[in-house]
Amino acid sequence: MEIKVECSKCGQHVLVDDWSMGQTFACPTCGQSLTVPTAVPTATEPAPPRRPVPTKEIQTNVKQGAALGGWVCFGLGSVFMFIPVPTWFIYGPLFLASFILSIVAISQRRIASGVTLLLANVLGAPILFIIALLWPGAFEQARHRAAEYQKTHATNQVSPDVKASEPEAIEGAFGKKLGEVFNPASAMDTSKLTDGTPLYEFSTPNGFRSFTRYYVMITPTTHRIYSIWGIGSIESTQAGQKEQAVIMELLKQKYGTDEKQGLFDTMGDVKRIDQGNRHIITKISGFTDVTLDLRYYDGDLEKLAEKERLASEVQNADKTGL
Repeated sequence: MEIKVECSKCGQHVLVDDWSMGQTFACPTCGQSLTVPTAVPTATEPAPPRRPVPTKEIQTNVKQGAALGGWVCFGLGSVFMFIPVPTWFIYGPLFLASFILSIVAISQRRIASGVTLLLANVLGAPILFIIALLWPGAFEQARHRAAEYQKTHATNQVSPDVKASEPEAIEGAFGKKLGEVFNPASAMDTSKLTDGTPLYEFSTPNGFRSFTRYYVMITPTTHRIYSIWGIGSIESTQAGQKEQAVIMELLKQKYGTDEKQGLFDTMGDVKRIDQGNRHIITKISGFTDVTLDLRYYDGDLEKLAEKERLASEVQNADKTGL
């Protein structure tokens, strides 16, 4: 026969067998010591009043556990993401577990905490991933700039009477100048970009070791050069990055201008130097057939080329169908 024993502290009812009469044990809810009576109350003896079991508080703690566990997984995944070694096999499952726990929290009617955790995984995790990708490059760039500043500052202190050499203006490369007239008939060969813009290949004795082909882009009507290209094949992306670093250092020494990098330039192998309306770009492209490009641009002449192209097409277009 089973005997019901009530805890005098929390009101929890516990069922025990009759062979436990006279024994003492701890309440499973609050830990209070309970003693099983040696006699069962008779029908004439009123049973003690029942107290409600605090089930609501226990259920609330259980529901809070899903959201809390999800935030713990999200925090650990964020920390492992910024460790400068491949840890995707760690933070990937952590973010997945956090995402699943956010769904569990919503199903347990923890709407606010569940939705917040869900948005953190859907929106916050990709943003953190991009920041983690850019973090080493940004840190290295800041360190490089600090070193350049210290070097310049130390040079000025050691020899204050020596003036730094004036930086050169970007005029052109490979024996061609931006703005000069180029005769399309003198080109060795002609190719086109994907948007139809023609490239005119030329030969030069003033090449550079990285490049084997040289091109110009000209305004359609006045034939003025607005872009000069050098293109070379590289055996691998790593070799291309090393050669690109050499070229960028030479360009910075010549033009005295720091390189500029945007968000997508940092994620790719694109580096840029600006000087007024002219700029220089170095770019690595391809996976199996890797190429290194060096491109000079004149922004004003590039706009002129677009105006001349538009005027030419408008003049030659058949207007009868409009």
